[in-house]
Amino acid sequence: MTASLQRKKIGEGVYGEVFTINDEFAVKIFEDADDCTTEKAAYNHVRASSFFLKILQKTVSIDDIPPNRMMFMEYYPTMETLTVFMKKARAVWGHPRWEKYCDTFVKIFHNILECLVFLTNNEFSHNDIKPDNILITPDGDIKLIDLGLLRKYGIGNEVVTIWWRSLRDTHNPYDPDDKTDIGSLWLITLEFLLPWQHCDIQEIDKGLRSIALVSRMESRRLMDNHILPELTNLALIPHYGRKRGEMVTSLTGIIATIDNKLLSQKLSKIVTALITMGMTPIPSNPVAVLESLT
Repeated sequence: MTASLQRKKIGEGVYGEVFTINDEFAVKIFEDADDCTTEKAAYNHVRASSFFLKILQKTVSIDDIPPNRMMFMEYYPTMETLTVFMKKARAVWGHPRWEKYCDTFVKIFHNILECLVFLTNNEFSHNDIKPDNILITPDGDIKLIDLGLLRKYGIGNEVVTIWWRSLRDTHNPYDPDDKTDIGSLWLITLEFLLPWQHCDIQEIDKGLRSIALVSRMESRRLMDNHILPELTNLALIPHYGRKRGEMVTSLTGIIATIDNKLLSQKLSKIVTALITMGMTPIPSNPVAVLESLT
């Protein structure tokens, strides 16, 4: 690496690692050049939206890494992942300070939703919506990252996110569409408002999800023979049905404790929209959810 460059690792994924360079910009170093090309193309597809990082053109030498395995991006030192934000909120959950996080989360939610509407209007699915892939500012502005799995509708791809995909996409993760990403947003919202509920669901259905993950070939065989959807329908839907009433009661009770009535109303509208649209095996798409909130 050139002596004047300060490289610091800030992230890691399936396809590569992310570093900052002199705290001025970021670089993602891929294991495979084809993955680099795919993700660069994805960022170019969404460059018209402010909800995504911009790709930078840099002529920087880093060790002996070939240029076709490096992607340079914007870097915002004040941004953190939604995962970090949610951990901070969980630490004060149920206390007066939690309301401040709720207020910021409302803005985060609307920004994510508008980002998903942009993708829907352009017939793209992100396919990996999760807190680690959402960068936020202290004020709730967002940047959606890790676009390596972004695809046009109808182009075969797998919804890779395991704990953040909807029940419908657990049944069939091989055909993402305009309803895929909103299911993940529902689970993120549930995790924020009721942190123990999502974990409880994860633990209970972990065994069934493991069946789907034994191998892609085996999972595809089960799907083709309609075995896995039948198993998950029999086991998961009744569980979600039983939990649904508990969740509604818990969410309503929690929101009622918020002193800020305007904030309480905003959260109630979000929860109502997602319970009626996203808590079903086939969730609604982002456009419909946004329309229900306006």
